[in-house]
Amino acid sequence: LFAVTFGIGYGGETGGFPILNRKYFGHAPMGRAHGFQMLGAGIGMALGGWIGGPIYDILGSYNWALAISVVASFGGALSIVLLENTSRLLIPEWKSAEKAYIESNT
Repeated sequence: LFAVTFGIGYGGETGGFPILNRKYFGHAPMGRAHGFQMLGAGIGMALGGWIGGPIYDILGSYNWALAISVVASFGGALSIVLLENTSRLLIPEWKSAEKAYIESNT
């Protein structure tokens, strides 16, 4: 059960990054955009777990660490909701533009 739940969640996130990057940034260097996303995610995940320890040591409970995590998650979700609609950015017909770009490089 855990493997299925984890796999579906992680697979949806990992596969979504390149697609969203292409829609927002067109033919910009995708390695750089994806690299910065993964760098930010890695730093956040590393610090999030590490910061939980001192919070527990000081306050004697993980409640504040959990509350901070929930607030940060809602802040991230809000920032996504407030992004400009991708249909109006850079390449409105990005799928056909992507196909033409791939064909020109083969």
